[in-house]
Amino acid sequence: MHILEAVEGGTWQHLTDLIGGMNRERFSCTVALSFERGRVDGAEAVSTLESMGAAVYQLTMKRRIAPIADLRALVQLVLLLRRVKPDVIHVHSSKAGLLGRVAARLCNVPVVYTPHAFAFLMTQSALRRSFYQRLERAAVRLTSAVICLSCEEVAAAAALGYCPAQIHMIPNGIKLEGVRPLAVREGGKLRVGFFGRSAWQKGDDTFVRLVAALLERGAAVEGHMYGIAPDSPQLLRLIHQAGVEVAVRLCGSCAPAEVVERMRDLDVIVMPSRWEGLPYVLLEAWLAGVPVAAYATGGIKDVVVHGESGLLAAPEDFKGLTACVMQLQDATLRLRLAEGGRLALREFGLPRMIEQTEGVYALLT
Repeated sequence: MHILEAVEGGTWQHLTDLIGGMNRERFSCTVALSFERGRVDGAEAVSTLESMGAAVYQLTMKRRIAPIADLRALVQLVLLLRRVKPDVIHVHSSKAGLLGRVAARLCNVPVVYTPHAFAFLMTQSALRRSFYQRLERAAVRLTSAVICLSCEEVAAAAALGYCPAQIHMIPNGIKLEGVRPLAVREGGKLRVGFFGRSAWQKGDDTFVRLVAALLERGAAVEGHMYGIAPDSPQLLRLIHQAGVEVAVRLCGSCAPAEVVERMRDLDVIVMPSRWEGLPYVLLEAWLAGVPVAAYATGGIKDVVVHGESGLLAAPEDFKGLTACVMQLQDATLRLRLAEGGRLALREFGLPRMIEQTEGVYALLT
């Protein structure tokens, strides 16, 4: 049984890819989801999972800490586990990770936890970070195995008290299909892209500032932002304040199946995330054959070799990130980095991710 509260973005993609590719002769899947965030079509999400052969149950879990609602969700989970009787539980992200592990202990079922970036690795106050660390440390004894997406997460898990045998490093993987020959455009404005939701984590505000800084330096540039509504008041305000109304386009949502195709229309993908696990946007950019400029956060710094498969700046080093994109006006450099990304992508195929995850399940049954 998979349990997930964060039904959006990379966590949702990870879950659907995993369930869609699992060996049905060895595993059957049940999924418990919460749609309280309201960012996805619940009916469509359920239909997607059911088409993969998974039984789906809906729960009510809040993203924020809400003691009464969390207790209700815990009761729901315990009743569901006693009804379904899974052999292994796989919980994803912080909220489902904590409630699911408590429910698993109460029902005496082994549990795998994938944090998709521990909550205490996020940019936040020291008090909140300490609180999340205490919760995660207390939950170690409830956990049979933890799957980490990056070296940063592996180190964090070890510091929490997980023993080496419990920690499994399994990066995200994608389908390596539809690969086209590399084609780098020369001349014209540099088309720079952002893919992600409007959130402090993803650095959409940084992207707007970046376009403004590039223009100030004399670069001919266009900014294209996917995943953000064209009428987003917050982004429109930022764009107006930066004076880049004619240079930044809010392109709206982009279906997962369309991301790589949209990337192919661009020259550079910028990833100004303040924290990450191992983002799918990076792997998709490599698949599309588009060079990446990013902050060296989370799993990004594990897999991107600066100058070979992308360009990296230190986290929050805005001038450094701007300098990276300025360098990418050079079409020859863009082609070399695109080639390096394609080579690096060979290590991140979806079948490998699924096989390794199934191996963790097999250890617990």
